[in-house]
Amino acid sequence: MLRLSFKIIAGEQASNDGATCSLDLRQRVADALAGGMTVRAAALRFGISAATAVRIGQRERSGRGLAPAKMGGHVKPMLRGAAADEVHRRLAAKPDWMVRALAADLGSEHQRNR
Repeated sequence: MLRLSFKIIAGEQASNDGATCSLDLRQRVADALAGGMTVRAAALRFGISAATAVRIGQRERSGRGLAPAKMGGHVKPMLRGAAADEVHRRLAAKPDWMVRALAADLGSEHQRNR
C-alpha cells in the first residue's frame, strides 16, 4: 500500500503489466466514469492506465459491454491432406500417443521411406 501511495504522489500511474482487468474492476471504473469522475482520477483510483480507463468508458458508452474481447483468431492447420490423414489414423489406432513419441514414429518412418 505504501508503494501505491508513493506512485500517486509522484504522479506516476500504477501498472498491471498488461494483464486483463477483471470484469468487476471494469464495472467499477465504468460506474465511476458515469458518475462524473475524470478519466485520470479513475485511472489513479483503480490503478490502471488512463488509456485503459478511456477504453472502458468507450466500450460502456457504445453498448458493447465490458467483457473482454476475444483474442487471436483462426489458426490454419499445419498439416493438410495425406499428412493430416496419417496423423489422424495413427491417433485413432493408439489414442494415448505422446506428441514426442508420435513425432519420433513419423520421423523414423519418413527416414525409412527416403
